[in-house]
Amino acid sequence: MRRLLVVLLVLFALVAFADRVGAVVAGRAVAAQLQSSGSLSVRPEVEVRGIPFLTQAVAGRYEDVRVRATDVPVGETTVRELTAMLSGVRAPLEQAISGSLPEVRVDQVQAQALLSYEALSLRSGERALTLSAEGERVRVRGSVRVGGVSLEAEALSAVELRGDVLVVTAQELKVGDERVDRAIERALQGRLDLRVPVSGLPYGLRLTDVRIDPDGIRLQASARDTVLSAP
Repeated sequence: MRRLLVVLLVLFALVAFADRVGAVVAGRAVAAQLQSSGSLSVRPEVEVRGIPFLTQAVAGRYEDVRVRATDVPVGETTVRELTAMLSGVRAPLEQAISGSLPEVRVDQVQAQALLSYEALSLRSGERALTLSAEGERVRVRGSVRVGGVSLEAEALSAVELRGDVLVVTAQELKVGDERVDRAIERALQGRLDLRVPVSGLPYGLRLTDVRIDPDGIRLQASARDTVLSAP
């Protein structure tokens, strides 16, 4: 009886080991496709979740794949971090092991992209605006010229998506410690606003929502029926 128990434990350990090795192999294959199809300079981190893995591998379908990539170029700016959950990932294990995986089909992708305040500041050009979180809005600061005079101004601004453009619009303006009057408000109109195109997200992702975080603007995005393949 003891010998049988030892044999069963050894078999269980071997199956568990094979299960995890298979998950790593599939993760590397999916990561390679994610890197090439997303034109990423660095291979993303990929974790194939779900236990047991081998039953998923036999079916060639994985229901929960997590992805993390950093410094992702998006149009004229760079996303500091992109995290995604892929559902319904189809990647036959035989092709993954042999390195001949031509494409990876994915039923659904839910993603978040972090656009840092530093990246947004760079998009302001010569105005050199600085941004920081302020509750559900952002505080925008910068030096502006009004009537030939340089003023240090700031605004509490709303953030919204208009299609694939992130729009930051001043709502409450101040110069120094004082709220501005109507005349100065008109003169400052648009000076502290930003429009940042966020087109060209990888994997066919489309922007759906936006959230203010302490370290940047967090963009929500999703995609359906995506094919990951080399460009």
